[in-house]
Amino acid sequence: DWTGFTVMQWLRRFAELGNIPVILISGEDGEKHREKALADGAVAFFQKPVNYQELLDVMLRTLRLRE
Repeated sequence: DWTGFTVMQWLRRFAELGNIPVILISGEDGEKHREKALADGAVAFFQKPVNYQELLDVMLRTLRLRE
């Protein structure tokens, strides 16, 4: 099964892809997955339903940091 976690692990295997920032969004247990996502290197974790303004803020902040 491809989950956000398996995608992050797969990306980290390749030097040219390992620095791609990942934001995970899940409908599963938020607290359990949030801790794991951030520990595994995600930029952020959002529980569904997503606050789109907060998601946009994280995306813009992440893009600015990469410039």
